[in-house]
Amino acid sequence: MTPADEARIARVVERVVAEKLSVLLAEIVLAFRHEVASHLLGHHAQVDVKTAAEILGATAKTVRKRARAGKIPGATKGPLGVWRFDPEALQVLRASEESEAA
Repeated sequence: MTPADEARIARVVERVVAEKLSVLLAEIVLAFRHEVASHLLGHHAQVDVKTAAEILGATAKTVRKRARAGKIPGATKGPLGVWRFDPEALQVLRASEESEAA
C-alpha cells in the first residue's frame, strides 16, 4: 500500500467518523431537548411541529399534512390553529414506521 493510498483511506475514515458523530450528536441533542421539555412541562408535555418533524424524520410541511389527514396519533390543533403533538405517540409512530420499512 502506497502512502497516497493510506492518506486516501485516512480521509475516508475521517469523513465517515465525522458524519456518524454528527448524527449521534444530533440524536443526543434531540433526546435532551425532549427530556427537558418533559421535565418542565410535566408528563403530558406536547411539542410543536418543528420538534415533531425532528422526531419523525420528516419536514414540518409533511407533519402538518399528515396531522390534517389524521395520520399522526396524539395530534391536536389549538384555538389559534397551532398543531401540538404528543412526543411519546410520535416515538411509537416512528418506531412502527421503521419496523414496517425493515
